[in-house]
Amino acid sequence: MKRVIVQLYLLCALAAATAAGPLTGIVPSADELGAFDRVEEPELFSAGRLWEYINGAAPAYLAYGCRGVLTFVVLHSADSTEIIVDVYDMADTLNAFGIYSSERSTSAETIRMGSGGYRSANTLNFWQNDCYIKLTSYESTTESANHLSRMAAILSEKIPQRGKKPGRFNCFPDEDRIENSDQFISTDVLGQEYLTRGYCRDYLTGERKIRIFIIESAEEEQAGRYYLQYRELRRSLGAIEEIKCEFADEGFNAEDSYYGSIHFARWSRFLIALMGIQEQQRCGSIVQQITDSLSSQRK
Repeated sequence: MKRVIVQLYLLCALAAATAAGPLTGIVPSADELGAFDRVEEPELFSAGRLWEYINGAAPAYLAYGCRGVLTFVVLHSADSTEIIVDVYDMADTLNAFGIYSSERSTSAETIRMGSGGYRSANTLNFWQNDCYIKLTSYESTTESANHLSRMAAILSEKIPQRGKKPGRFNCFPDEDRIENSDQFISTDVLGQEYLTRGYCRDYLTGERKIRIFIIESAEEEQAGRYYLQYRELRRSLGAIEEIKCEFADEGFNAEDSYYGSIHFARWSRFLIALMGIQEQQRCGSIVQQITDSLSSQRK
């Protein structure tokens, strides 16, 4: 028997007292399933029990606000292909995109499904609205791939609203970008627990990899504190160079063992980190583009 694991991370708004309701509403009916038959009733694991179901993967999902998982099994009537469906409630579209972007490989084949998707020889993953749908097959055949695609389409039809990638990514430069590298990082941005809500994109200039971060704070005063805190961290690791920023409120340059050059700046309630760019003129141009775009988004 072929076995297909379909992990469906359905991130739907869900009140604790009626947690199963909205999630089970996503479960396709017998008519909607078509050639698939459900062979197990859904089982709900709350956030506190997430470890029981996905073990060591739980912290990553909880960091993106996971509030529970609903799981059930379906079977393809023609060839007995088994599909396990896991439905994860992540509360909002930003976290849905976040967990999707954290698991997506830049080398994966992109597909048009939901708000964005990708596939490999035996997987098909996509996100839509408050949902992250992840389908994995033990087989890498044309037939199993077709089952994954069909199941994905059935589930997509059950989820209202498609959702959009966060608008902050419109503030990043496009030149030399690495496709599928956009990522929302909910916690521990740059390895610092106080830095949250980070957006990043990777670039390749020649053979040199570059990474750009935009880190959002609730207010300007908070961003200022975090800027000073990170500056002192970099100072403790080596010399830094305070710079006069034409397009930001303050900034400094530092050296990093992995990226080489770091250009770090604060503008209003945003922190901007350019990793791996040596040319100061280019840094200034990028910071200007980012701050102009942030300003046009009314901060």
